[in-house]
Amino acid sequence: MKNGVKLLTALILLLLGVRAHAQSAYLTVTEEVKKTAEAELGGKCCFVFQSKNADLIITSSVASDGASPVPRSEDGVFCYELTVPTDGKRVLTITKKGTALRVEVTKTPQKNRRLYYVVAEVENPIAIEKQAAGAGDIYPKERKACVRFITPIEDLHVEFSPKLGGRLTKEKASSGANLIKLEIDIDSLNKYKSAEEELKVKKEEIDKIIKDKRDADFNSITDAEWDQQDKVNSEYAIAESNWMEASSIRLWSDGTNVLTLPVEDVKNISLKSLTSYGILLLKEKVFASKYDELMHQAKEYMERRDYELARAHYNSAAEVKGISDADKITATRSAEKMAQLEGYKKLLDDKTDEFYVITNGGGTINKKALFAMMDNLIELNKSMGKETGDSYYLEEATRLAEEKQKVGLVFKGRFVMSEYKGGVVQETPITNVRIYGSQDLNNDDMDSPKYSNKGDLITTVTSSDGKFSFTYQPGKYCTFIFEVVGNDQIRVNKHVSVVGRKEDRNVKIRFPKK
Repeated sequence: MKNGVKLLTALILLLLGVRAHAQSAYLTVTEEVKKTAEAELGGKCCFVFQSKNADLIITSSVASDGASPVPRSEDGVFCYELTVPTDGKRVLTITKKGTALRVEVTKTPQKNRRLYYVVAEVENPIAIEKQAAGAGDIYPKERKACVRFITPIEDLHVEFSPKLGGRLTKEKASSGANLIKLEIDIDSLNKYKSAEEELKVKKEEIDKIIKDKRDADFNSITDAEWDQQDKVNSEYAIAESNWMEASSIRLWSDGTNVLTLPVEDVKNISLKSLTSYGILLLKEKVFASKYDELMHQAKEYMERRDYELARAHYNSAAEVKGISDADKITATRSAEKMAQLEGYKKLLDDKTDEFYVITNGGGTINKKALFAMMDNLIELNKSMGKETGDSYYLEEATRLAEEKQKVGLVFKGRFVMSEYKGGVVQETPITNVRIYGSQDLNNDDMDSPKYSNKGDLITTVTSSDGKFSFTYQPGKYCTFIFEVVGNDQIRVNKHVSVVGRKEDRNVKIRFPKK
């Protein structure tokens, strides 16, 4: 790990030598992990941003989440609450009206949870950067582990709970950087982690029992089961609070924001592990020219998926006096690409809004149209991912493809035997028909079926009218095979191919006499 320390230290010292602009305030956001709480939100998630500023604008990367929330005042602190569905990762952007101050939060919403954040203006923002583990990253003490912070900040404060069983030491590296070591008692940490995990399982089990009984027959829930749910929920709330306290490690200095180690990082601390973080001072960069500054800002806006502002900055860069023809062409072409991405994003946002209005707003749509809509969104996200190199769009495409697999297709129809009598076709319903799903690709010649095996028995049609209906997952079967049982007057072993079909099937299948 020594080489890693030297490399990081060199970066820190370089950052210290960079002259900052005259900007005196920076916008920062800190998650208040210990405040996270359960709430009855109908399966949704609520983001709560607390700030001394009454002029913040909070927007989501998902347009259907709605407009910026209106703040309410609580003892001089303004609360902004944004409630969203738990249907995928969100990038929430916080800006201050009339300024260039801006910060983002990337988070996957959790069902029935209130997530708290503090938004503040500070003079010296700091950031945390986890370092890759090295081959020698082992902490030698028995039943202990260590979290190490490497920083140029002389007065960095590290706050942790007594429940962590921690011990703090500070020393200077040969390069001049400060090394702060937090030794952790693994047994103390695991006591709270295990208690929270065990009670979470118990809570999920009793909640499922109550839900299943409530859905079937509310009155079947016994007093003992209600009491057990109350008891487990109470015990879990205490265990979760203890774990949140034990796992909360916070860092700050004078005039900086407060950093919190991710809970998952703390949860994954193992025996004799040595985990390193760099705590960096974020100073605004100094650029060699106005052109370089505008190009850098345009790139940042593109990375935030604000293609309109990116285009505006690229256009401004192209108009800077004294730049070379090559630089002017680069900026102009970049602005043209942003305009193209702006149009693509508007189309994607409109289609996404339309999709969520249907799926979340109680609209109706047949599966053929739904799958067409989902396929369109998947392709649009893939195209945006390819054009921008932004993993967000590719993750959305993957998530939608997974959701599509969960929807399932419906195959329905009716079995009848047709006979021609006295100039009239008479239909007699057929019952006792077995339906198999095969992964083999069979030919489409209905009179000459060929297959080596019937596959899975899906259902047996026993209704007196011969009707059937069942759901199957896309791609699971290539062919359905129908076998009539106990009636030698009816041709058997018919099949129909379902390869490539993405719509509901509603067919009348006839079995003529031999």
